[in-house]
Amino acid sequence: MLNVKRIYILINYIETMSPNSWYYNQFSDVVECLYCLLNEDFRKYTYQYCYHKYRFADIVITSITKEVYV
Repeated sequence: MLNVKRIYILINYIETMSPNSWYYNQFSDVVECLYCLLNEDFRKYTYQYCYHKYRFADIVITSITKEVYV
């Protein structure tokens, strides 16, 4: 299940990440996929791919920040 509030938090976190960060390259198309999930527009990426990227970003950013969002 998608958490819209969490998607916006992930987008904001990824967009504020500096290019010097090691994780910066890991999130190359994640923001685009998150916007696809929000808009339910799957012309460029499939739902499964976008959901995978959403879960990847959620797990990595949660482990980086040590914050759990419910």
